Amino acid sequence: MRNITVNEAEDEVVGYEGESRNGGIGRAVRTMLGRVHTDRPYSFQRMKKALSAAWRPRRSVTFNELDSNMFLVHFDHYVDFKRVVEDGPWSFERNLVVLKSTENDELPTESDMSKVSFWIRLLNVPLSWRNKVSVGRIAAKLGDVMDVDDAYFENQSKHIRAKVMINILSPLCRFVNVMNLQNEKVRVYIQYEKLPNYCYWCGLLGHIEKECLTKPLEIDGKTFKDWPFNEHLRASNAWEDGQSWGVQSPVYVDLSNSKTNTKVQWQNFKGQM
Repeated sequence: MRNITVNEAEDEVVGYEGESRNGGIGRAVRTMLGRVHTDRPYSFQRMKKALSAAWRPRRSVTFNELDSNMFLVHFDHYVDFKRVVEDGPWSFERNLVVLKSTENDELPTESDMSKVSFWIRLLNVPLSWRNKVSVGRIAAKLGDVMDVDDAYFENQSKHIRAKVMINILSPLCRFVNVMNLQNEKVRVYIQYEKLPNYCYWCGLLGHIEKECLTKPLEIDGKTFKDWPFNEHLRASNAWEDGQSWGVQSPVYVDLSNSKTNTKVQWQNFKGQM
């Protein structure tokens, strides 16, 4: 093997130290890597404007566009950063916006952008399972459990809720089966708060059914009510770019004559929330 000439600068490693290190770390903990979870083209400027309007930060927020449909967003104040993290997930044009802290100083091209935290609601939960530990066990079937809401157990809410880190590259989970005290299988249904576009055929986030590459050509809207997924996964039915879905009750509507994905027929749910 022949000798390869190496430039002297190429053979050295520049250390990260001094005042710039402290300032860099401080900036990193207020910076997030972002990606709009869609293959469709979109306007970066419109996205930036929509998210800024939704977040309404007290201090300035800076967006920097990167390659591969990614961007960096830096918050001048940690309070704004923390609120955006806690109030997510966020969306643009009904597409999920994936945000991840850059605190670990990883390269954008090597960062795992496949996980997003969602608040989920659990419906049809047997009485014996209505405690925080059991709810956590059910929620863990979807992903890492970040929190179980105390509100229901303190008689402050009718919803049993948990915050779960889900894999957005896998189909959405529709239900979890549990055993009640009579040793009978009970289906606990899942609803997702702030749920953006997803496909009613394959259950993946990031596209709708008319854009699905796995849906057979012979499948059309006339068979819509028999598709694997429908609107019942969404915890409410109001939408604005960058903002939350409103807290509303599930909608029960016959889909037999519908050609859109805005109505619901929930055929299997028979229990109480």
